[in-house]
Amino acid sequence: MSQEPVLVFGPTATLRTARELLERARAIAAQATVVVVDCAGLAECDTAGLQVLLALRNALGSRGGMMRVINVPADLTWRFEYAGLVHTPA
Repeated sequence: MSQEPVLVFGPTATLRTARELLERARAIAAQATVVVVDCAGLAECDTAGLQVLLALRNALGSRGGMMRVINVPADLTWRFEYAGLVHTPA
């Protein structure tokens, strides 16, 4: 059984870093159908960062794949929920 590749997302995911993050995400997505996005070290995330994850999710989904977002910092969870990237149990 092969291990799912991990995209370490952070420490910043902003307009300044989105291009580099998108290139890394695309490279990983080209090699896998399931990608784990680890946000443990994420300190700052704006809409550009969220767009990178949406693009990754869409690229994987178009091939029947998926991504799992883990370790989202508590203070950023609402942004990820609003974008439909994570779901918090009620």
